[in-house]
Amino acid sequence: SFTKNILILLLLFFSGKEISAQQNLVDPMINRKLTEVYGSEFFINRQEIRGAFIVLLNERLKYEQVPETADEKFQNLQNVPLLNKFNASLVHDVSNFNELTFNPLKYQMEFFSKKTEVYRINPDWIIVITPQRF
Repeated sequence: SFTKNILILLLLFFSGKEISAQQNLVDPMINRKLTEVYGSEFFINRQEIRGAFIVLLNERLKYEQVPETADEKFQNLQNVPLLNKFNASLVHDVSNFNELTFNPLKYQMEFFSKKTEVYRINPDWIIVITPQRF
């Protein structure tokens, strides 16, 4: 019905405003990671995408110290291409892994898969990406 559609539009409008306001309060490290990979202008008209990456970085990524085994099946990040379409100077930084400064957005990982994805960062660390909840 017309009233139901208006309510849905109002909810979408106000939830969008809330997301936009929350994104202005984003951790400077997350802003640095986004800008390092996508530049400073990519997200100007893509706030929903920016929001999805903020949720990814804040809630869906987990680093675990798990020693490498000979028979493991995790894809090694050394073999994952860089996402250097917007910044050609990106380099792999998995050998000197630091959980606080590591930028997973630099890698073409399956961030929006329907299943949990796990990648080997180095012989001591893995990254676990949980699926997005809708």
